[in-house]
Amino acid sequence: MFMPKAKCTKQATGNKEIWSLPLLGVRKFLLLLMSHPTTTKHDVFLSFRGEDTRDNFTSHLYAELRRKNIETFIDYRLGRGEEISPALDKAIEESTIYVVILSEKYASSTWCLDELTKILECKERYGREVIPVFYKVDPSTVRYQIQSYAEAFVKHQQRYSGKVDVWKAALNQVAGLSGWDSQVTRSVTIFSLHALDINTQAGMVVLLFT
Repeated sequence: MFMPKAKCTKQATGNKEIWSLPLLGVRKFLLLLMSHPTTTKHDVFLSFRGEDTRDNFTSHLYAELRRKNIETFIDYRLGRGEEISPALDKAIEESTIYVVILSEKYASSTWCLDELTKILECKERYGREVIPVFYKVDPSTVRYQIQSYAEAFVKHQQRYSGKVDVWKAALNQVAGLSGWDSQVTRSVTIFSLHALDINTQAGMVVLLFT
């Protein structure tokens, strides 16, 4: 199971910075996969708001998971409808671990909110793991739907009043799960993920940035 949220340690190595995340990242995925025998098609499902993280954090994370031979589902379609497709619904059902990348505009997408609702349904039904990543957004913003999340729901209330309470409950729930807060672990922009390796002796996952 998850350990409590913790700050990462930072070390300088020449022109690189190393961040160590206790039991997070690839090692956590591997441990979770070993502890959850399954016949699902995908090991990991990535939920994200494309315009916020597609070309930075999410693409780097996806590449490293694939490099570790972790079967990862990612939906790169740019023109998505207002409701999740049957194919995506099936992909969520067929995944073992869900990584929800909560960014500034995540709540502005009804697609993402429906996706999150489905993910939490699978967590409840199958006992699967959900790992939230708070990417440049404070967990309290997600939990209480303030700031950019409040602005998003003002717009949603006009067209999707029947879903708003369900979406808010889902955000409140995911914000209470143990995960990774980019504002705690690093205060500057992540430019590129150079390597993601496992330090088995220290029980740490090492993120090496250039």
